[in-house]
Amino acid sequence: MDQGKAAVLSAAITGVVGIIGAICAFAAGKASAKGVVEGVKLQLSDARDLALWTDRRNAYASFLAAADEVRIALKHALRIVGSYLEEGLGSGQAATEAHNDLKERHKELLFRQAVLRLSVDDPEIAKAWELVGAAGEALEGLDGWADAVHAHRDDAAAWNRFTASREEFEAALTEWAATARARLAESGPSSGQR
Repeated sequence: MDQGKAAVLSAAITGVVGIIGAICAFAAGKASAKGVVEGVKLQLSDARDLALWTDRRNAYASFLAAADEVRIALKHALRIVGSYLEEGLGSGQAATEAHNDLKERHKELLFRQAVLRLSVDDPEIAKAWELVGAAGEALEGLDGWADAVHAHRDDAAAWNRFTASREEFEAALTEWAATARARLAESGPSSGQR
């Protein structure tokens, strides 16, 4: 083979190798870019899942805090109202203020339940409504007992209704908190199930 043909053949081979190299580099770059895009999508998905979990946790905490405030206000109102009605201790104004505070705490629980609906599923909303209802029953039970004592009627039955409703509320609160804690644990950032 003469030198001219060898140079042309060498140039053709080099050109083909260059084209094959460019195609391989393009494919490698495309695969790398695809990997980067998939990695970014995964990071965004993880960030979204964490944000949703955090929102759920905050909604649970807010609702649980409001329910616990009702529980505390209920005990306070019982002590103040009971001391005033049964023993004549304190003042009617203090008893009224304690009762009004309890009603405000219950109203706040209703508002927190409305906010909770934005972050949780229907079965959890139903359980939250049950807890709000149990709190309302306890409040009504306290009112029924206080009315019986104030009217100098036999208050034993009213006291028993109040006690039962308060126990039901506290049991519902304990159950709701345990369920919320379990839901957070099963769907949390460290569970791997987001």
